[in-house]
Amino acid sequence: MVSVVLTTYNGAKYIEEQLDSIRLQTRLPDEVIIRDDGSSDTTKDIIYSFIQKWNLINWRFIYGSKNVGWKRNFYDAIILAQGDYILLCDQDDIWHKDKVESMVSVMEGRSEIELLASGFHSFYEEGANHLSIHGDLKDDGSVEKILFDKDCLNIRRPGCTFCFTKSLQCRFKEYWFEASPHDAMLWYLAVQNDSLYVFNKVLMEYRRHKESATDHVGHYTVEKQLEIYKRHTKVLDMLIEMNQEKNVDRICLLQDMKEWYRYRILLIEKKKFLYAIKLFSKVNYYSKPRYLLIDIKLALVG
Repeated sequence: MVSVVLTTYNGAKYIEEQLDSIRLQTRLPDEVIIRDDGSSDTTKDIIYSFIQKWNLINWRFIYGSKNVGWKRNFYDAIILAQGDYILLCDQDDIWHKDKVESMVSVMEGRSEIELLASGFHSFYEEGANHLSIHGDLKDDGSVEKILFDKDCLNIRRPGCTFCFTKSLQCRFKEYWFEASPHDAMLWYLAVQNDSLYVFNKVLMEYRRHKESATDHVGHYTVEKQLEIYKRHTKVLDMLIEMNQEKNVDRICLLQDMKEWYRYRILLIEKKKFLYAIKLFSKVNYYSKPRYLLIDIKLALVG
């Protein structure tokens, strides 16, 4: 059984194009779950009309009259999915017709994969911020394992490229917390279990526009950046607990990463150069060395 999980919020401008790209898949999902986060535009009406027009009896629409935010909205939708394989979907993208078929075919033949993230092609509308990650660097159909290393907290694909198993969904239910983005938590849990893979095949058009919410280091306020660092610290505590009495080398790495985040937080909060010096000794943990300068800038000028 294959499930597609889609969340919406004031997405009337693009939602029908995305719905059509799901409806026209070469392998149709067994269920589509759509959860709306209390839209105030015509999103709800468009979805109801679309389901009725095409007699989509296996599509389920839940309208949440109370706005709970996109993180909780995705969690509430994901836990409803009944499929052995679950694909996540945003409201404003366009899936290639073979997205479901291609991803599920890979996973059905490889039981070691709990989360498979596809490639994507980004297209930008006027005023959109450009991404710091790119999903179409390779498009050769290869499948690569993501290793548990110092970069394990770097989410290299957006959640809308994910296909994952029911076993990962079960752990997601157990470990997700309110501040955690759904895709980040799924990524962490899969890499921890050595079951995270990237599928180097472009299977969707990833629309970027002014309202897109995409994390960029250095594009946030001091408060928002601190929130991210503290969230990562909580995740590291979770991963350390998971590895107790199992993997000493992995625990050492996680503890060192936690100390790195602690210095980042202290540098910004205390504004003392001592912590910048300590961070220079851990510059290898930055995905790009210039991000250390961003931390220093946040401490100096906000």
